[in-house]
Amino acid sequence: MTSINFNTAANSALRTLQSTNTQLDATQKRISTGLKIGEAKDNAAYWSISTTLKSDNKALSTVSEALGLGSATVDTAYQGLNSTLDVLNSIKSKLTAASQNGVDKKAVQSEIAELQNQLKSIASSSTFSGENWLSVSSATASFNPVKTVVSSFSRDAAGNAQLGTIAIDTSSFALLDTNTSGEGILDAGKSGNASNGGIVAAVAATTGTASSGTSTGAANYAYTVGTASTDRLQMTITVDSQTFSYDKTGSANFDTLDHLVASLNQTLGSAAVASNSGGKLLITSASTGTSSVVDITAVTPTGGTITAGLDPAADVLVTGNSTVAQVNAGATFGGSITLDDNDTISFKLALNGADPKTITIDQATVNSALNRTDGKITAVTDYATVITKALANANIGGVTVDTTGGTTIRFTSTIKGTQSSIQVLSSNASKGDSILTMDVSNADADTLTKYLNAVSGAISKVTSAAATLGAVSSRIDLQKTFVSKMMDTIDKGVSGLVDADMNEESTKLQALQVKQQLGVQALSIANQSAQNVLSLFRS
Repeated sequence: MTSINFNTAANSALRTLQSTNTQLDATQKRISTGLKIGEAKDNAAYWSISTTLKSDNKALSTVSEALGLGSATVDTAYQGLNSTLDVLNSIKSKLTAASQNGVDKKAVQSEIAELQNQLKSIASSSTFSGENWLSVSSATASFNPVKTVVSSFSRDAAGNAQLGTIAIDTSSFALLDTNTSGEGILDAGKSGNASNGGIVAAVAATTGTASSGTSTGAANYAYTVGTASTDRLQMTITVDSQTFSYDKTGSANFDTLDHLVASLNQTLGSAAVASNSGGKLLITSASTGTSSVVDITAVTPTGGTITAGLDPAADVLVTGNSTVAQVNAGATFGGSITLDDNDTISFKLALNGADPKTITIDQATVNSALNRTDGKITAVTDYATVITKALANANIGGVTVDTTGGTTIRFTSTIKGTQSSIQVLSSNASKGDSILTMDVSNADADTLTKYLNAVSGAISKVTSAAATLGAVSSRIDLQKTFVSKMMDTIDKGVSGLVDADMNEESTKLQALQVKQQLGVQALSIANQSAQNVLSLFRS
């Protein structure tokens, strides 16, 4: 049926052409933007996901920049520590040179002074973007030794954003600290221990004693001459481990004590000495010590009569004696001392006639002896244990350390006799030496050794700090690489969600263009039917 009110064919062709034009517009938009989902109306779910991921990727880009800033700051401090290490090694060489005889120490000091200035310069100039980890002031209210570098951005299962950081504790890196109670690696101790814990120098050395064995009669010597000229006296005498037989005939050899003494000395030789001790016979061993013994074991007179002074039963036996040298270290232990990492307690010990040796106690000695980590000594018995450990570290034997039962440290030589001697000298408690103020101009051997130890300790700390920063720098580089890969991965994922397939879209475009042309022709044909109706009304 043909109607002038409604052209069904034209209406259908129009709707088809409109649909084609809509599809063609969408395809052209995808081709021009490169996106199949450019707005929420294109696909709300995918658009939301892609928008969030794009935002996260921008955050990751900022993280990458923060890592770059952190890496530069770490590298600045790292290079500063490396340069410091070179200068410290040079100072160590100069100190070693100053220890040689005949070296002009003032000339060496002039070189060391320049190296000390260089250390200050390195510490103060190791700055990046206002951050200096090597020269600090821990007294500042805003000071925090723990620095953070933003390292990651992520979301948890609930969609909450989270920032990851790399924490760097710079407290062991600082070379200088202007705080009066703070300490940098190059600084002297400012808040450490200054107590020697009761070890003070003795005024004079103490020596052991050694006495000889003696044997003396209980009464004055008395002898009655016999009627015959053949009077005889026989005696058996033990001196240490030797036995002497005295056998004299003729009263002139023993009628008086002085005659007997002279005669006995011929028999005893160098093993012992007989003497007249106020009318009593005294025999003294030539040796000393607890093994020194003199004893008259038998007396037999013939002819004359011994009325007194040579009765073995009444004889008083005196064994020799030896004692050790001991010294109480003066002051008493103060109750508690704590050594930080550059504190030392030192003293010299002269033992048994040998040259004095220096004993040094530091935090490592305390921790090793007491199995601690804080360098703390809380009891006098623990202090004795620490000193024993320090003696072993210095390869000093022949001495024991204990307490007197109270709070005083006691040193005791392990040998007895007059060869036993012990003395404490040059006791000192130090909070450490500043590398920047060392002066070798008039330094003696002990001072140079102390400086060398301080520099060696600083080298060890700087080496450890540089190793830590090197590890942090390596981690930051790895994180930068990871973040870069994450950004690429997210870009790829977003692209898979919202990017248009240009091959597919170009093919669609060509098809839709053809379909559009056909739609226009179909609409034209459909409209042609109305023209046929008009022709019926022409005359």
